[in-house]
Amino acid sequence: MLFKMRAKVLFVMVCLYLRLSAQQNFISGYVITHEGDTLRGHIDYQQWTNSPAEFGFKPFGSDEIKILKPTDLQYFYVEKPNELYGSVTTTITSRSSKYATLSSSEVILFSGFARVLLEGHVSLYMIRFKNLTYYILRLPDNSFKELTLKRIAVTQNGITSIRDFHVYRNYLKEFEKDCESLAGLSERLKYSEKDFILFVSNYNNCHSANYVVVSTLQKKIVATKGIMLSVNNSQYVISDSYSEVGAGQKVKGYGFTAGVSLLAGYPHGRWGLSVDFLYKFLRLENNVNFYKVFAQYEGFNKFNMDLLKLTAQVRHTSVSGKVRPYIGGGITASVPLRSEAVAHYRRIDLSNPETKIFKGKGEMGFVFEGGLKVKKGELGLRTERLLYQKNIFTEGQVGHIVIKYYLSRPR
Repeated sequence: MLFKMRAKVLFVMVCLYLRLSAQQNFISGYVITHEGDTLRGHIDYQQWTNSPAEFGFKPFGSDEIKILKPTDLQYFYVEKPNELYGSVTTTITSRSSKYATLSSSEVILFSGFARVLLEGHVSLYMIRFKNLTYYILRLPDNSFKELTLKRIAVTQNGITSIRDFHVYRNYLKEFEKDCESLAGLSERLKYSEKDFILFVSNYNNCHSANYVVVSTLQKKIVATKGIMLSVNNSQYVISDSYSEVGAGQKVKGYGFTAGVSLLAGYPHGRWGLSVDFLYKFLRLENNVNFYKVFAQYEGFNKFNMDLLKLTAQVRHTSVSGKVRPYIGGGITASVPLRSEAVAHYRRIDLSNPETKIFKGKGEMGFVFEGGLKVKKGELGLRTERLLYQKNIFTEGQVGHIVIKYYLSRPR
């Protein structure tokens, strides 16, 4: 009796240990909500033999376990096995083996997370349900279509043979009408993951669509285009070689920049490269009093700067949250469309004014930026430290309020 009691206690303890161990299999990854926000954390990866209907998720910096379902998000990604899953709610054919019967008409509603084999204009998903494999396509309108193979037993002259009906071939043949390069390919396809990936990737290539094979998900660099506008507050130090415009003075003014931006990096990664191609407009003014050849002068000066500017930064962006902070640093350089100082001055004992124009050069320097990213937009503060050689200015400091809007959601 005592032995049976101990055996039961031991059995319960072993079951409890196994259950707790399974609950602790958290692996780094991220989830993408239906709003497109990326949340990074740890995913309770259970090496699912069947597609999960839900899973546990712990955001970074939190011990709280959230149970997430298809209604909560679009995708989740598990880093170690390099697996991407997408939320799916669709009907699949009821069957008891790899093949559906020719007369199969019963369908089952599946709601869960399917393994993403290929993501693009047309995407290929794999569902595991009751230990059977189903392949489905996600079409551009976000609807789903199952790729079906049916089988029937045929008896003739007392001999029973099996005939396969490749229903999926008839459906994929419709895709060939859009792409001449695919002609006849559907007829050669076997009901296999490899063949379906081949067909869908070729179709996406034909349509010049971006697609990602999951095995290279973290290795493919994605670039996002956008537009940028900034207003700036500038301060420049005038070179000692230019007494007519105020040698050694600090001159201040306001301006703006506008242009296009390119943000490149790994999908949902932390690090990236930001490049801006800009037009810079700046107008400065000052009053001067100076001595030249034992005579005193007074004057009024205008500085006109129209520059084509290139800025490149290494960026670090938070991968979690709807509002994602970022910081960056890099270099900036420009070439002048116009860079000049127009000096109007006169000797104080004479009434005739003189005008002289001094030509300037482009800028080079360092740039630092920090701000917040919200969906397709960014709001940031940028500071530039500019250095000059043989120019009107010896150095400059520029502060920007930067607004960016990307044409698609950045990484």
